[in-house]
Amino acid sequence: VEGKLFCVPRFQFECSSEIFADMFCLPSENPKGQNKEHPIILEKYKADEFICLLKVLYREWHGLPAGI
Repeated sequence: VEGKLFCVPRFQFECSSEIFADMFCLPSENPKGQNKEHPIILEKYKADEFICLLKVLYREWHGLPAGI
């Protein structure tokens, strides 16, 4: 995202999105998102928007109550 690499657990993406769940379970020689050499490129998003998404997906790790 904007040239920044965000290394986060994929679990929340898999649970929250069928697209990500399907992408991670497909066999591939170059599995996107499996390591730093094969990142998932998000070109149309800004880093601050992605950070907001991460705060929602990982709110319990971010110190926010689950109900927010």
